[in-house]
Amino acid sequence: MQCLARTCLKGEKPHQGEAIPLWPTAGKELDSRRGGAAWLYRTVWCVFYIFLLSLVSSRAPFPLLYAETTPKSLNESGSRYLLRGDIEKALDQFLLAARLTPDDTAIQFNLGLTYSRMGQFSKSLEPLRKAAANPGSKKDAAYLCGLALFYMGQYDQCVREIEYLEADAGFAESVLYLLTESYRQLKRVRDSQRAFTELARRFPDSPLFHKLLGIAYDAQNRPEEAIQEFELALKRNPSLAGAHFAIGYIYWKRQRFEQARSWLESELRIQPCYALAHYYLGEIARKQQRQAQARHSFQRAVSCDDAYADGYLGLGTLFEEEAKTDRAIEMYQRAVRLDPEKSESHYKLARALSKVGRTNEAEAEMQKVIQLKARAKEKAANALR
Repeated sequence: MQCLARTCLKGEKPHQGEAIPLWPTAGKELDSRRGGAAWLYRTVWCVFYIFLLSLVSSRAPFPLLYAETTPKSLNESGSRYLLRGDIEKALDQFLLAARLTPDDTAIQFNLGLTYSRMGQFSKSLEPLRKAAANPGSKKDAAYLCGLALFYMGQYDQCVREIEYLEADAGFAESVLYLLTESYRQLKRVRDSQRAFTELARRFPDSPLFHKLLGIAYDAQNRPEEAIQEFELALKRNPSLAGAHFAIGYIYWKRQRFEQARSWLESELRIQPCYALAHYYLGEIARKQQRQAQARHSFQRAVSCDDAYADGYLGLGTLFEEEAKTDRAIEMYQRAVRLDPEKSESHYKLARALSKVGRTNEAEAEMQKVIQLKARAKEKAANALR
């Protein structure tokens, strides 16, 4: 039987119509000129053509190349990627699985967990809240929601989400840490002290206890003691998220950029998609006149978290330094939309608008800068009363 353009599918009889060669007419000329080489030529064409058909046929002649894809198999492969640390591939698998079965709480939990690992906390909330509908994953989902809200700076919502988990031994250590910091940010001093005391009492060797001490020392402008506490935390848990970054940030503030870079890069080995670490690496590169590296780091920051305003602020600063003012304005405007309370974004936008002659818009932005600074000054004065 000759090779036919229409392949024989399982359960069907061979097509009895006119045979259509799988190779061009030139194949006959090749056959007459090169003898045995024509056999190889025709064979390659046959195999290639059948391979193409196997990709589009639902009953492919090469079933091993057409493995069945189900929500379960996608969820399992995504979990394997996540365990290996290949977060972006894991996300692709979970997104496909979620489209096929949007009500599967296990898939929604894994999707939320992956977004959380990537630092895309705002995106993690919706799937995690869907996952919380399952009693088996309710507490884990609530904790991850609280963690996301904490990193998003929504401390009051974080407290409401996780407060009840303080009594659960499996969550208490991490929850007490989050509550201590959230209460402190909310100026609920007594509640913060109570949570901190409870953490120290129940978990005296906790790396989170030392991390909190490091944060406290840093807030008091005692950098050496802060670094010492963060290093103690890392000694107890070398993979503790945020501790490497905290040390790097202290060095960055002191303009010890090489030391800062080393610690920030260490944080990215633990959290590859931590937007803040990428941003400060970009700032270091920019200050050292390494524009290409700076751009890469800022772009990585916003790809990890597209709601991270400082990433766009960094890109805008780069464009302005390169005299690409229109592009800078686009980046500053995006930063302002994402964080309208940040006076620096309004100031840089006003300056860039002024450069291109958009005077009225520039003046309006400067008025916002003045208002925001007055509001911040009043807030600081009230905190001292």
